[in-house]
Amino acid sequence: MRILNNISAKEMFSMVAMVIAGAICLIVPLSAIYMNNKAINESMAEQKKEVYMYENNAIKKAKLVEHFRDPEEGSIKGHLILFHNLFWSSEPYMEYIRKNYNQAKEMGDSTIQTLYTFLERQEHYFEKNVAGGYSILVEIDKDDIEIDFTTKPYEFRVTAQLKVIRNQDIMIKKLVTTGKVRNNLDFEEKQRDKKDSYYTAWQIVDYEVLEMAVIKNLKQNDL
Repeated sequence: MRILNNISAKEMFSMVAMVIAGAICLIVPLSAIYMNNKAINESMAEQKKEVYMYENNAIKKAKLVEHFRDPEEGSIKGHLILFHNLFWSSEPYMEYIRKNYNQAKEMGDSTIQTLYTFLERQEHYFEKNVAGGYSILVEIDKDDIEIDFTTKPYEFRVTAQLKVIRNQDIMIKKLVTTGKVRNNLDFEEKQRDKKDSYYTAWQIVDYEVLEMAVIKNLKQNDL
């Protein structure tokens, strides 16, 4: 009987040990999954607070304290920088120009189309760029975008540089534009100029060019 009792005790101990081991094997992976999901959720929450900006032909994460007074300013400047890159950057292909323009015109009102039509038909601006084989890069520093937040819609002024490149020659132009930017959420759907736009947060209105002038001519190796 004593031997049987010892065997039963050993079996009971083994069963308890197996249960504990199984529980540990189950708890450890579940804990790891929980911690991993928690880390991912925290990371995503932090990313939602981040603002990204386009600067020096690259997408960079902006530090709100250093770059913008608040996320609204970052959002507006990002909208303006993207628009100017789409509208003014160029390659010597009409397909490229029209594709970019079709996106740019969705970011504002009819004044954008009016300007494009003027450049195309009156100045033959795009045709000359294609015929000349020019590539145009747009450079805008965040500090060269002025926004007046005291009135609505917000008035803006953008000072940019256009690098017109052909072979080894580079012509640098100064571009100054102005206009207003409004939050589409402040307007009823029937008041919007664009009803099926992907760029629904902000809309550029009363857009115009104040200045476009050549400021420098360089060779490629001078940069």
